[in-house]
Amino acid sequence: MSFSNPYNLPKLNGTNGFIIHGGQSYFGSSVSITSDINGDGINDVIVSDPSSLTQKGSTYVMFGSRSTISTDIYGLNGSNGFRIKGVSTSDNSGSSLSGAGDINGDGIDDIIIGAPGKDVSYVVFGSKSTFPANFELSNIDGTNGFAIVGNNGLSGNSVSGAGDINGDGIDDIIIGTRGAPVGGYVVFGSKTIFPEHGLSFSALNGTNGFVINGIVPNGILGSSVSGLGDINGDGIDDVIIRAIGDDTVQSTSYVVFGNTSFSAMFDLSTLDGNNGFIIKGLSNSDKLVSENGAGDINSDGINDIIIGGFNSSALMGASYVIFGSNTTFPSVFNIYSLNGTNGFTMHGVADGDQFGFSVSSAGDVNDDNIDDIIIGAPGANNNYIIFGKSVFPSVIKPSELNGTDGFILNGYYRDIGGKVTCSAGYSVNGAGDVNGDGIGDLVVGAPGCTASVSYVVFGPLVLPSHSPIPSPSNDYAASNINIPNSLLSSIYNLATEIEETLFTYDYASILDSL
Repeated sequence: MSFSNPYNLPKLNGTNGFIIHGGQSYFGSSVSITSDINGDGINDVIVSDPSSLTQKGSTYVMFGSRSTISTDIYGLNGSNGFRIKGVSTSDNSGSSLSGAGDINGDGIDDIIIGAPGKDVSYVVFGSKSTFPANFELSNIDGTNGFAIVGNNGLSGNSVSGAGDINGDGIDDIIIGTRGAPVGGYVVFGSKTIFPEHGLSFSALNGTNGFVINGIVPNGILGSSVSGLGDINGDGIDDVIIRAIGDDTVQSTSYVVFGNTSFSAMFDLSTLDGNNGFIIKGLSNSDKLVSENGAGDINSDGINDIIIGGFNSSALMGASYVIFGSNTTFPSVFNIYSLNGTNGFTMHGVADGDQFGFSVSSAGDVNDDNIDDIIIGAPGANNNYIIFGKSVFPSVIKPSELNGTDGFILNGYYRDIGGKVTCSAGYSVNGAGDVNGDGIGDLVVGAPGCTASVSYVVFGPLVLPSHSPIPSPSNDYAASNINIPNSLLSSIYNLATEIEETLFTYDYASILDSL
């Protein structure tokens, strides 16, 4: 399938996707389109703003639709979506969020929201009943969701659905606890009612979940977690947890294989290639900052891993794909060993790009039945889509994408108040279908300006060279948009290029806090 190259679209206009206006600088810090929380068969859009409500934090759920999607976060009324409000000042709920799969076994997807300022993570159960316009996390009682309470360690700094890691047929979740005595928790899904007053990590005993621990010299375990799908081909889903180090030790990620039986504590020092393995960075100054499941990008029937990282000084960035395999992994997998047969490397284009700051499976955006990936480079306001295929070289240069192997989503945006650049690619997610056309869509978070935005881009991302591009009548997306199938080019401008920066993120400082 060929993509026109190049073809610059001025902005999303409702036919190919839409823009969600947040109004605050941290809107879009975390995004997801992988859950169907209202059980209508269409994925929903979830975007957070951990700074809202005096840093209580808010998470906005916009229901997907085959006809009309409301993108006005202030007009969510329970029938078109709803707002999830944090509990207390400085909780920062929504600092991380994820689809949780169906953790209570009722057939409807759930979501998980981290509130590291409170050391708590919240699961909100999906329902076919109408949600209130404002869902208060303080009202969670075990029937509409439950809380997981940490151990004074910024629990909820990172959260993710874990797939079904214990093979019981019910989805599970994983929570990172950066700064705690332990690195993270896995909580098993269950059809029984969860505790009304929350589940404490100390109650995890191997039958309801387990604690992940391990000695990480000069490093912080639990700074990021993610479900991977099944990367070793044993039929049980796997997870990954990261420890970010200082300049004396390498950043390290740990893959834990799913199993039908776990003890109350999983010690990462026992990883031997059979129960999981360790992924090492290239050097002490290279920081692994994001990791996620990549779907099955090489079409061999086994899920793969994508990891993003960048050097703390140059901040150019790189990303790495490690192919899943049903043969035994080494106990330590070195990134430098990627050779095209076991995975591949992608380098950023220029210093300061922060290529790989966020990474995700993109689902199958070009409709060729092979999964694709998306990589955010917020320092450049670019996002790169790499198409899946059966054979890869050892190194891919994103600057050379030509429309047949992938393309660029360019994220410059003209703000209502003037010319402002948001950090498009700070968060990315894919593999969901929010307009019900059967093709995966993408969501890109762009916090960092006076009125931050998030972008939803519809698949299939194909634009024949003869197709005209609609010219929108104004600079701003409508509150309600009627959605046909979409088309895209190899270079896709999410909005108008700008000349002046009024607000930027300090990525070096963010890197130190990951």
